[in-house]
Amino acid sequence: MNMGNNSPIPATCSPSLRDIDMPSSRATLMLRGYTKIIVICVLMNQLMTSVFTFFVHQIDPLTPDYFITGFGIATCGLMGIWLQKDMQTAFLQAKKEGYIRLPDEKSPRVSISTSCRRRWLVILYIELHPAVVGA
Repeated sequence: MNMGNNSPIPATCSPSLRDIDMPSSRATLMLRGYTKIIVICVLMNQLMTSVFTFFVHQIDPLTPDYFITGFGIATCGLMGIWLQKDMQTAFLQAKKEGYIRLPDEKSPRVSISTSCRRRWLVILYIELHPAVVGA
């Protein structure tokens, strides 16, 4: 896929890399990542629960509240699991395809190609698992 050049970035993608802003503290990095996951899960859960509630009350207006609460709790948990698995898959795929440049002697920063399709998931994975990049 490199087409004969020695670049770690595939020839099919733009060679432009952007460094990731990495705080000095590993705990700060992980806190930032978990905060993003919580915000995403809560917002999506609210949206999905609202839509679910609307349709359930169209079918049966006397649906008990615990039914909708249970749906919300299950949805939030499943969304968190799905998001974490998707982040891991995105990171492994980006690493395999050469979109990530890990720290080395030449550059102490982590860089991810701007043409990486799921770049935001890769960044989120690195924030939650700083050990994968040596942070």
